[in-house]
Amino acid sequence: MHSTRITKLLVLLPLSALLAGCAGSGGATTSSAANADQPAAPGAAVTAAHTVSAADTVRLSDTAPLQSDRVRLYVNGMGCPLCVTNVDKQLGRISGVRSATVNLGTGTVDVELYSKNRPSPAQLNKALSGDVTLVKVEELK
Repeated sequence: MHSTRITKLLVLLPLSALLAGCAGSGGATTSSAANADQPAAPGAAVTAAHTVSAADTVRLSDTAPLQSDRVRLYVNGMGCPLCVTNVDKQLGRISGVRSATVNLGTGTVDVELYSKNRPSPAQLNKALSGDVTLVKVEELK
């Protein structure tokens, strides 16, 4: 009986330690201009930290549909493959999103939209609220 509990504990402890290092749970090292030249410690989560303007922040609450078929999202807090999967799943649930390509290294997501029923910046922001933070939506040509 005790060996079964110990086995479960031995399996769950490494998994919880792995997830605890995710940027979304506060265990990340932030990459910025100040430390961009220095390599991250082995196993450390590295996230991009985007600097945005007040206009970028205001735009996130805009409820008008996006005009472009392609947008780039700047996301803070992505630090592991699990974050990438979560962002991809959340965006895939939004009507009007054709595909999303997440770049963990740059903290960006390139999103292709259908010509009809394009989402608004507010819809994208709501979908990504949680462990990561959408900080900017840039429409691409």
